[in-house]
Amino acid sequence: MKRSALIASVVSIAVLSLLIAPAGAFNAADLAKLKSTNRCINCDLDDADLSGLSLSGAELRSSDMNRANLTGTNLSNARMDSVFANDARVSGADLNGVVLSWGVLQRANLSGANLNGAVLRHADLTGTNLANAKVRGANWDEAILNGATWTDGSKCKEGSIGKCNK
Repeated sequence: MKRSALIASVVSIAVLSLLIAPAGAFNAADLAKLKSTNRCINCDLDDADLSGLSLSGAELRSSDMNRANLTGTNLSNARMDSVFANDARVSGADLNGVVLSWGVLQRANLSGANLNGAVLRHADLTGTNLANAKVRGANWDEAILNGATWTDGSKCKEGSIGKCNK
């Protein structure tokens, strides 16, 4: 009797954990489309592993890329307007000339990324790590940098809009 109750409890816990586990899975068709065409507008790429890919000039506007792994990815000159990439890992990525206007990248790790010439107008970079990032010629107009770690390792104060107030 005790053994059957234990087995029933274990099975119930296993089933319950599957039901309440976070979805977080990207859309495999969207990922395949991006890889084959370098274009995926309004796609679900949450939690996708895009690390090390060459996506130069990619069209990714309005896509969900929360928690995506973009470490070392070449996204130079990509169009990423209005993306949601909260908690994304983008360290060491090439984002030279990328357009991220109106993007939401809260708590993203952009450490060591190349953002030279990037357009970050109205982007929400709250809590983002920009340590050692290259930002020459980047457009920060109206970008929200509250609590971000700036390129020199210092923290941006609340009210940092368009520039890092230290």
